[in-house]
Amino acid sequence: MIGRLVAIKLLSREWAQGESRQRFIQEARVVGQLSHPSIITLHDMGIDEATQTPYLVMEFLDGQPLDRILDKGSLPFPKACAWAAEMATALGVAHRKGVIHGDVKPANMLIADDGRVKLMDFGMARLASRDFRRHPLLGTPAYWCPEQIMGKPQDARSDLFSLGVVLYEMVTGKRPFDAESLQGICGRVLSSTPLPPSHANPSVPAEFNAIVARCLAKDPAARLSKHRGTCRGTLSSRAPQDDDSCSRAANQRQRPARPRCAAPAFR
Repeated sequence: MIGRLVAIKLLSREWAQGESRQRFIQEARVVGQLSHPSIITLHDMGIDEATQTPYLVMEFLDGQPLDRILDKGSLPFPKACAWAAEMATALGVAHRKGVIHGDVKPANMLIADDGRVKLMDFGMARLASRDFRRHPLLGTPAYWCPEQIMGKPQDARSDLFSLGVVLYEMVTGKRPFDAESLQGICGRVLSSTPLPPSHANPSVPAEFNAIVARCLAKDPAARLSKHRGTCRGTLSSRAPQDDDSCSRAANQRQRPARPRCAAPAFR
């Protein structure tokens, strides 16, 4: 006993059988391949002998998921870019391992009390080499990509689309394809063009619109690619003086000649 505080994730009994059970076990195998400061660390996994319930033992962090933070409204632009950059880097690590997350959304992004950002819940993740036609509509509708709705194969660019939805929501306080029904959401994802972020929130620089538009392109081939370099937002040289958490997040990489907060970047 080393006295480490951990988080344990369980499946309820109705989710501990058949395909759901296998997805849970797969999560352990997938996350076990990944190592990055912005990905929740998996310490162990197993199956409770008494109940035959599988469990994951993960690092415990004080904080709250991003969706609860967004319930209060949009974020300051530099903070949103800094957090999105951390998530993009974490996804890039997973993609280089042949793993796509498959359920990128605010509820799966933990903002720790110390300012760290962690990508959680690879339970929806699939190896990029596997056939996504078998499970096209797993996940959360508001963050689905067009190819997922159409039952086409998904890859790393599908995660980028979902991250683009999250980024749009962070800077505007609104989801770009929201509707009152599943059919309405799918229709908007497939055919509508959301209002540019700078129109929805005048504090967002106009040049940032092109970054979000590339993330949210209907055609995966038109989206930003991990093979095509770095995409950055344009910010003023001064971060808000009253926002220490944003300054910490923006400066934590401490690389020269980079803006204090960066928009999604796959390397």
